[in-house]
Amino acid sequence: MGLKDEDSWLNLLNLYEGNPYYLQNIIYCINSIFDGSVSDFLAENELIITKDIESKLELLFNRLSPKEQKIISKLSNSDQLLSREDLKVNLEMSSTDLINGLESLKNRYLLTKIKGDKIMFNLSHIFKEYVRNYC
Repeated sequence: MGLKDEDSWLNLLNLYEGNPYYLQNIIYCINSIFDGSVSDFLAENELIITKDIESKLELLFNRLSPKEQKIISKLSNSDQLLSREDLKVNLEMSSTDLINGLESLKNRYLLTKIKGDKIMFNLSHIFKEYVRNYC
């Protein structure tokens, strides 16, 4: 696809979570602005959200229920992983609403479940960045 710096490709893939849509948009940006140099793009040291990606995330966010948006807002404002119990207490939400919201967000690939001592939840890095900066 015209990209240079093959040794930086894995970093690009990881940054954009391997999402084909995000990568397609970012590759176009890299070719257009950085003449295909992935390392120059990554040197910006910032997660770039193109207008196309922003538009898609805006549509996705607007399709979420108010309860899902509430969960998203709490997760995006936290720099730490949150457990279901943390979310329930902080959101003052019924177990049914919280569990249904978490399940829906997980099914949309917006939420990641992380197993450890407790089950914790985190947002997709790109979606979290979008919510923090655009919502």
